Amino acid sequence: MSAIARRERRSDHSALRADAPARRPEGPAPSSPPSLGHAFEHVVEAGQELIVRRVDLQAERVVERGRVAFATSLVGAAGGIVAVGGWFLFLAGAITLLSDHFPRTAVEMAIGLAHVALGAVLVLYSRRRAAEETPR
Repeated sequence: MSAIARRERRSDHSALRADAPARRPEGPAPSSPPSLGHAFEHVVEAGQELIVRRVDLQAERVVERGRVAFATSLVGAAGGIVAVGGWFLFLAGAITLLSDHFPRTAVEMAIGLAHVALGAVLVLYSRRRAAEETPR
């Protein structure tokens, strides 16, 4: 189905929103008894209308969730950048403070070694946790 045909079909279904007034079915006048074929056709059309409404509602929910996830990610990334900048400034200050009492090279190596150790602990913890959560 082409994109134009899909847009035309979607515009046909836009009148089926919940706030739209109920339409009377085309066909014989209400005074005459409906045929079985007409009743079946009416049921099929009503089912299709419900499916279209449900798909439209799900699409709106997905779009809204995407917007929320994007906004949350953007704020989280900005917070992470600020935190990393602050951490670098803290380390520069700590190195400067400790270099008054110890050789600067030794201070930098000790702080670097502490970061390597902390990183290794975090990696091992995450691997163990992932192994526990993996179903077998």
